[in-house]
Amino acid sequence: MNITHLRYAAEVGRTGSISQAAENLGVGQPNLSKALKELEAKLGVALFTRTSRGAVPTPQGQALLQQANALLSQLDELESLFASPQEHPTLTVAATPSPLLAPALAETAVRLGIEAGIAMTAADKDEVLRAVAEGADGGLVRCTVQEAAALTARAQGLGLTVQIWRQAAPVVIFSRSHPLAQSHPLVYPELTVYPRLSDGDRLPTLPDGKLKHASAAPDRLPVCQIDDAAVRLMMLGRRTQTYCFDEPLPPLLLSPHDLCARKAVGIVGDRVTLWVAREAQTALADALHAVLDDLWRQADAAVTS
Repeated sequence: MNITHLRYAAEVGRTGSISQAAENLGVGQPNLSKALKELEAKLGVALFTRTSRGAVPTPQGQALLQQANALLSQLDELESLFASPQEHPTLTVAATPSPLLAPALAETAVRLGIEAGIAMTAADKDEVLRAVAEGADGGLVRCTVQEAAALTARAQGLGLTVQIWRQAAPVVIFSRSHPLAQSHPLVYPELTVYPRLSDGDRLPTLPDGKLKHASAAPDRLPVCQIDDAAVRLMMLGRRTQTYCFDEPLPPLLLSPHDLCARKAVGIVGDRVTLWVAREAQTALADALHAVLDDLWRQADAAVTS
């Protein structure tokens, strides 16, 4: 006699059907019948009478089922005491730097609630691909249109899928107190006499034929590279004569530093945001997507000409 035999007998007693008990237990009916015969042989008594209405416990079977059910209930309680706590679902994302990541992840955490976790890894473009290939739920990559094709090919070589999620032209981010804040239209060469903050990306392509005073480009002053988006935005607000190129940003990032986002004549070279994944998108990733879509809509609405 073993615990499996008792569980089989208890389920037959509960359902009154060998076929239904086998289905509920996920075993074959012949195997369950064999186990019952082994248990009856061990005990030397018949436990069930097979009738047209199903399996009916004999008096000895009723006595065994009463004790078996009590024993199985105690065993289940004992196992629950030592069961490993259920792991909470966690959204794991690898991403290239973006000012939107912090507010997007914070809002996603709010929407998912305390039962879900979020793990984000800052990485370069190739590291994002590796992280997703090794198990991350997804990856966000900001790159140029030209880079997107090569990245997609590398991702597909790793068995990953790539979705072009967003495409937008760079805008100028600067203080509302910047000397050119009221310039209409804003033309790129006018900016070159002011300090520019950069996240390390190359300057967007500027075709001379579309520029006024093209001789003013490129930058006349050294470019200050600041990789951290939060620091870059703070400096733009504190040093009101500086500016940077970036993706459109929502008011929640601009307003605290009294910044604005402007289109400028002569700035080209769209940036795309890629979503890299291994398989069907999870509900956790859906939540992040919804948040980012909301932030992007707000960002687009905040850009002025």
